[in-house]
Amino acid sequence: MFDFYDWKKLFGIGANEVKKGLQNDNEAIFYALEHFDLDGALEMAANRVRERLSSQDDLIPFLFEEMDAASYSDYIWAKKWTEFMPFDASVYRNAMGRYSGRIDGPDGPQMAMVNIAFAFGGRYGTEKMVAFRILTVLRIIQKPFENGLYNQYRNRTKLYNEELTVVFNALVSVLAR
Repeated sequence: MFDFYDWKKLFGIGANEVKKGLQNDNEAIFYALEHFDLDGALEMAANRVRERLSSQDDLIPFLFEEMDAASYSDYIWAKKWTEFMPFDASVYRNAMGRYSGRIDGPDGPQMAMVNIAFAFGGRYGTEKMVAFRILTVLRIIQKPFENGLYNQYRNRTKLYNEELTVVFNALVSVLAR
């Protein structure tokens, strides 16, 4: 898809260790981010959401809900992200109203993402929260898509790879501010 490690060029350094003894998982994510380890922060956030996915079958509904939310964003790059993903808008529109239980329930992946997002937004503001949320979703779907789990969508993925890279770099630059 695209390289999640390009952020290192932007920051110039990376911190691979997360401080021990932090108050909670969100604090560990914030610590990593504040020490220029965007990769580590994204991986921690993605793992928290992945733990809540019951199966690979839940990944697409989760993704559709995230795309549905982003399509209503005030930030143009969030809307561009949904446009350049390999899904037609008719597939993800109103996804937030279609799924429940495994996806939206108290132990579902959506609740994990919302908890991270609210904590992130409270600390860094809405714009950075939206950027981090989208980057976390991209991290979650990267390996399954690369491994061919969703080959039916691959035909459009190549077409939009360059545009997704532009959006990805815009998201990273938002977090670098």
